[in-house]
Amino acid sequence: MSTQNSTRRFLRALVVAVRNGAQSFADYYEREHDPLTRDGLTHVFNRPTFDRRIKKLDTYSLILLDIDDFKSINDTYGHAVGDQVLRAVAGALRLTSGDRVFRIGGEEFAVVLVNCSSNDASKVAERLVRRVREEVEIDGRPVTVSAGVAWAGRPGEHERVYRMADRALYHAKLSGKDRVSRYEMTRVAA
Repeated sequence: MSTQNSTRRFLRALVVAVRNGAQSFADYYEREHDPLTRDGLTHVFNRPTFDRRIKKLDTYSLILLDIDDFKSINDTYGHAVGDQVLRAVAGALRLTSGDRVFRIGGEEFAVVLVNCSSNDASKVAERLVRRVREEVEIDGRPVTVSAGVAWAGRPGEHERVYRMADRALYHAKLSGKDRVSRYEMTRVAA
């Protein structure tokens, strides 16, 4: 990208930020325009951005989603089709502007719901699992995802919350895939 194009893009973003009353232009620009914050394939936020953002939050729910049998998709149809599936799943996971979708691994995504209870996040996760099943297919067969949900109620819990959501995701996979599991302090609930 040329310097002139970068400058134009930056100035347009500045005008939009001022119009929208952005509290911090740097945060706005990073969030909406900086290519270093985005996954190059799916254009959702990337893992480093996830790691930075999650540390700033206090109360939120985390949904981890993993494409079921993705290795089989790549092995059967090739990596070009696998890339199309990743882009389609990322598109199906997009929510509102306040909620964020991140690609945090090969076929793994995270959705962060700010100020959202575990119960409400489970409902959102159910909708997302259903949406992927209904919108993404290969050869007339649906692509499915499994999801794990966990809730953070205090600052500084990001590592624990990630582990809990990952454990719930693992439970969803073991329980038959194409489903949501929620981590509760005493157990993993299907």
